[in-house]
Formats: sequence, structure tokens, C-alpha cells
Amino acid sequence: MPSVTAECTIQEGQTLTGPLFSEPMRVETVQPQGAGAWRVGLVGTGSERFRRVLLTAEDIAKLQIADASFSYQGDG
Repeated sequence: MPSVTAECTIQEGQTLTGPLFSEPMRVETVQPQGAGAWRVGLVGTGSERFRRVLLTAEDIAKLQIADASFSYQGDG
């Protein structure tokens, strides 16, 4: 699990899972909201419903973060 610092560890395009959401959520927007808090726009990967939530560093520590970048490690 990534360490949580004063910087936000989540970025647009990542997928979040964990006890705060009923389905995996894709990050659409991230905006700082003061010390240790971020306003995050999320879309459910199954329902396609948009949610805007306020996450603190403690909330983010409870989540699993899947990176959306491509991996070219596979067998050619």
C-alpha cells in the first residue's frame, strides 16, 4: 500500500477500490481542498455514475489504487 504524505497519492485515470465505495471507481478529477484533503470526481466502473467526494489522507490510506498506465511486460 502506498504511503500517504501531504501530497495526494491518487491521480486522474487510476481506479480506486476499498471499503469507501460499493464498486471500483475511476478517478476523473482531483482538486486540493486545504491541508490533507482533496475533492475527487469519480465514475463507477460498473454503474457509470459520477460522484464527487471529499477524501482525506486517512481515507486514501484505506484504498487500493490501481494505476491506469500501460505495461509492456507481456510475452510478444
